[in-house]
Amino acid sequence: MHCPRCRHENEAAANFCSRCGARLREGTAAIDRMIEDFRRRLEDDPEDADARYNLGLAFRVKGDDALAIVELEQAREQSPGVADIEAELAEAYRAVGRMEEARAAAQRALALDPEHERARRVAQQAGD
Repeated sequence: MHCPRCRHENEAAANFCSRCGARLREGTAAIDRMIEDFRRRLEDDPEDADARYNLGLAFRVKGDDALAIVELEQAREQSPGVADIEAELAEAYRAVGRMEEARAAAQRALALDPEHERARRVAQQAGD
């Protein structure tokens, strides 16, 4: 099965892409429960950057990159200097066609971690 995001060929039974982590199959009930769990955590502690980051990841897996960007941008504000946050933002920006922002986020991730493979891939895909 080809990944809709990166076009990598995955095993037929795979639920997520082995290269980029994108969802390959529907089945959002578990993701919806994760989203609700992270939202509840954030109600208790709005400054929980880990919960905010994971909520952004859950939105990305669900395919809602616009909501993922909102959460990931807040996670970056709450916990600056984290390469994984920048790389996720880069991928989400690229997915919605915000290429300049994708390149900038990928470059920030690479400045924090020069070996960050996802950031390098996004930088290349976004035309850097």
